[in-house]
Amino acid sequence: MLLISFLSTTGAHFGFERVLDTSSAYRAAVHQSDAVRDVDRGLTSYTLLVRYFLKSGVPEDEASALAAERQLRTVIEHALEIMKGTARLAEIVTISEQFSEFEKLFRRAASLKAENRQIEKEELSKVTTTFKYKLEDIVDGVTKEGDASNVASIKEYAVQAAGVMELVSGFLSQPSKTSSNTAIARLKLLKGGFESLKVKDLNLAENLTQTIGLLGNCASIFARIMSNVSSFDEAVLQMSAASDKISELSRGAKESAEKSRAPTHRWLTMFF
Repeated sequence: MLLISFLSTTGAHFGFERVLDTSSAYRAAVHQSDAVRDVDRGLTSYTLLVRYFLKSGVPEDEASALAAERQLRTVIEHALEIMKGTARLAEIVTISEQFSEFEKLFRRAASLKAENRQIEKEELSKVTTTFKYKLEDIVDGVTKEGDASNVASIKEYAVQAAGVMELVSGFLSQPSKTSSNTAIARLKLLKGGFESLKVKDLNLAENLTQTIGLLGNCASIFARIMSNVSSFDEAVLQMSAASDKISELSRGAKESAEKSRAPTHRWLTMFF
């Protein structure tokens, strides 16, 4: 009887220890699963905010995306801490590395957006405004000189200038390769037209020279904006590929965490 009692007690003891070990393993699996789900949710929110900013270009939207980025970095660092010493650590490390690459691309894209805003505000706007006033002076001066051919030409150039500025403005609001190429071609054509004008008045001639220079400056500034847009589009494509990769890794890590959690949960339900 004593032997049976001893064996029974010992078995119960080891069984209880196994339950405790399994319970501890289950809690760890739950923490890991929760950490991975937090990363997945954070990635979804962050990438959506980034995409929204890339379309809007509004500084407030950029601030929201950056706030989500900082929060996601905290979540990833927490997941790395939770996964220490586990087989799943490598998955989170890879996600963290991919996220760092995405951050760099986002910084690049945001920087290009900001640079173009600055160019538009501080350079292009000033040049186009000055060009508008110079053009008015030239129209008045040519009209006073009375050369019928020059009068007809300058009026036509004024119409063309309005069309070119509309093309430039349209590209800035909705960039496209077709509109940019058309705007550049029209600027060159307009510059050539002004260069062909021959006037007698020295002040008028000086205004004409300055206007030709302004058109050259406008073309140069616009070319810089186009280059930045091209680089921005390339960064966005790279970000899209990086985002898809991170999402794939995140889904894989989440599925892996859920699978590892299920067996311990089933084993525990046998006792409770």
